[in-house]
Amino acid sequence: MKFKYFLICILLILPIFLTACKKNNQNDLLQNIVNNTTKEVDNDTQWHGKLIYSDNIIKWGVPNLYKISDRALSEFNKKLVNMGYDFNVEFISLDFNNYHDELKKYEEKYGSLDIAFTGFNSNKHKELILEWILSGYYIPLDNYLTSSDGKDLWELYDSKIWDSVKVENSIYMVPNGVGTNNGIVFAFNKEYVSEQELSNFTGKLEQLEKFLDYLPSSDDFVPIIIELSDMSLTDLIACDYRYGLILPHNEKAAYNPYDYNNFRDLLLVLNKYYKANYIQDDYCLIGNEEKPSTYTELVDKKLKEGKFFVYIGDKSRISSNYENILIYEMPSYIRTRLNGTGIAAGSKKQNDAFKLLALSYTNQELANLLIHGLEGYDYTLKNNVAYPTSDDGGNAWLNQLTLGIYENTYPMPGESFKTDKITDKREFYKYHVTASPYYNAPHCQDNFSAFLS
Repeated sequence: MKFKYFLICILLILPIFLTACKKNNQNDLLQNIVNNTTKEVDNDTQWHGKLIYSDNIIKWGVPNLYKISDRALSEFNKKLVNMGYDFNVEFISLDFNNYHDELKKYEEKYGSLDIAFTGFNSNKHKELILEWILSGYYIPLDNYLTSSDGKDLWELYDSKIWDSVKVENSIYMVPNGVGTNNGIVFAFNKEYVSEQELSNFTGKLEQLEKFLDYLPSSDDFVPIIIELSDMSLTDLIACDYRYGLILPHNEKAAYNPYDYNNFRDLLLVLNKYYKANYIQDDYCLIGNEEKPSTYTELVDKKLKEGKFFVYIGDKSRISSNYENILIYEMPSYIRTRLNGTGIAAGSKKQNDAFKLLALSYTNQELANLLIHGLEGYDYTLKNNVAYPTSDDGGNAWLNQLTLGIYENTYPMPGESFKTDKITDKREFYKYHVTASPYYNAPHCQDNFSAFLS
């Protein structure tokens, strides 16, 4: 969707926009990606090796967005045995559009899975993940996380992140590492603004206007580059959206979206900047729009060449090698996010399933096999960055999304970190993230009004 149509829709049909952003855009985005994906990474007709090295198979249910080559899966299972573990993994691929229905059908026919991704909520089932947890499908992981097998996994995430996936004070899933952000930054080009001129900047988009008229008007100069998810968009004005309400992060209150001036003003400013060509389609992603294949390359080129005024987006997108920028970091908040991977209550191999889950998240070699594949075949490693060997850009991002494995994997092109993924994230959540007033609020809408009172 082009940016101008995005703004028209949200200005004219605000409730629909809000609901779609928070509940259904993940599925829309992923469907677009699936529809435009032709690569079959697991159809390796030139390789006829062994996939399984143990009779003890752990079945892991995943949406069919997840792809792993036969060679990578073989290497993963072989390494498990070589490490002394008497189990291997088999991934059960389920249609992500009907993930929960497909999961039920599979288990009716073949028996329980051992590990299962939670799937996604949708407009029709806004609390679907919660319903599955409350139904008893997943087991609590609290005791496992305090065991010797769970120690490294527990330490992988800040306590705020673990708290964000609690239901009735218990943990039923390993948090999805992709779903926890690194903070929003405004990265200014020092050639066009000084540190002194930004001394009073507070992260409001309208504060950019006084600089914009003095920028170059050449065709290859992009004044504003924006890369914000739907949640990041509302973080710009320090609020959340839930149950059709605007929920400010700085007070325990709820507002009608029509009456919340900050949100309306944000959309009006974006519209104004677009009409003035300060924001351009090729360098703007708001909400969970599908990224053009050239997007990362185009943005990186502008950042490196200095042909921009300000980049607004994820902190990890900005390389410490960009010496021409001044950083303003927005206040960051964490909210409840029920999305991850857990152990099925019907599994007869729960102990081994947890060991496998913990190893997959915490062992760097195993994590990279699951996400990037086999080095030299699925990707090449250059300066500790994983470059896919396929022309279509590979499947690493979708693999991270569906497995939740992020911290112990190599960065993809376009990602950069001050120290490394784990260190940067720990410091960020420890020192820079505040829990929203709605953190650990009731998950059910029926109980939410009582929480506000």
